[in-house]
Amino acid sequence: MFERISNGFELARSSWHVLRQEKQLIVFPILSGLGCLLVLISFAIPIAALAPWDNWWDRNAIGMRRPGSMPWRSRFTSATIL
Repeated sequence: MFERISNGFELARSSWHVLRQEKQLIVFPILSGLGCLLVLISFAIPIAALAPWDNWWDRNAIGMRRPGSMPWRSRFTSATIL
């Protein structure tokens, strides 16, 4: 197990060494990070839009204790799965 961890660190060190030698290659990790950020935002905005922000701290207002009602998170998850 520790051999695999040390191999991972060795690979990371060699990758960092290549990035330091070839400065133009840094564009790919930056673009990848921006892409991941865009995907995160594309999920965060609909979730935030569906949240009942006016009664956030009142559990009864968001349907947590009312019988027969489903919390907004479950509704959103069910809608995205379908």
